[in-house]
Amino acid sequence: MTSSGGLEIGAAQRRQYREDGYFILEGVIPEADIDMLRAECARAMAIVERAMDEEGVDTIGLNHRGQRYIVPLQYKRSDRLPGFLFSEAMAEICRATLGEEAYVFLEQFVVKGPEVGMELGWHQDAELRRSVGLGGGDRGEGACMH
Repeated sequence: MTSSGGLEIGAAQRRQYREDGYFILEGVIPEADIDMLRAECARAMAIVERAMDEEGVDTIGLNHRGQRYIVPLQYKRSDRLPGFLFSEAMAEICRATLGEEAYVFLEQFVVKGPEVGMELGWHQDAELRRSVGLGGGDRGEGACMH
């Protein structure tokens, strides 16, 4: 698949996604977007650390100061993230992997520095299944969390 912006998702990548749950698209995200994502992530981590400071703790939920941060739903708190998350490039990636209908269930920053503290190995939180239409038949499009 090639977009007007040159995004290509080939059969091998689609197969890897079906089999392994991920694939890599090198060089797809422009440097300016990477800088924005880094800044938004740093902002999200700072919010968590301020909350820790206010409570006088080093752990809140899954967040452990200086070791691991898992900060969900930042696109709802940011002026910049929705433009990236809902961009045509992201929509093309979703269509190539999930089908024509895809919905945001959860987006989150997961931050864990190398050789610092807690292990956080690769995993999938949920399995994707084809959606089922209201009439009970398989529409053959979209996906839902199972």
